[in-house]
Amino acid sequence: MSLISWKAVAATVLPVFAVLGLVGPQASLAAQAKQPTQEELVHKRDEKFALPVFKKADWTFDYDAAREEAKKSGKVIFAYFSRSYAA
Repeated sequence: MSLISWKAVAATVLPVFAVLGLVGPQASLAAQAKQPTQEELVHKRDEKFALPVFKKADWTFDYDAAREEAKKSGKVIFAYFSRSYAA
């Protein structure tokens, strides 16, 4: 079985993305749509962090504090990255 080249994948995927408006001029126009204000983003983030999943564990939201704790305890950092609160 031969490996698919990146060029073949790009030649197949990019036109589909262009039709969907995910790349090209349409994507730029979508990106220029009303951007949420910092206050709106903070509000959405706070709503998300108020969900029960974030109350059931002792989450640390400070990266530097998490690094320090991991170093002291000899454990790794389990990180949850999300921007689902963004528009």
